[in-house]
Amino acid sequence: MQTLNIAIPDVLNDYVLRQVEEQGYKSADEYVHELIRAAQKEDARRKLEAELLLGLQSGPGEPLTPADWQVMRQEVQNRRAERLEKRE
Repeated sequence: MQTLNIAIPDVLNDYVLRQVEEQGYKSADEYVHELIRAAQKEDARRKLEAELLLGLQSGPGEPLTPADWQVMRQEVQNRRAERLEKRE
């Protein structure tokens, strides 16, 4: 685990300490970890939303044919075989 030292103004330090106490965190470290995890989740949500919007803007969908399903099944089988080979 890495250590990251940061300098913050007294007013922010006071805020962090209040949050630790009021929200029941064990330490300022735990509070900051939670903030970072929340930011990561928000980034992932934004990326997913952007991908969904791209899909919606790409035009109407088309039904999958039996041949499409067969291609997908073959791709899954190929990926599985590759993973099993890497384990050996």
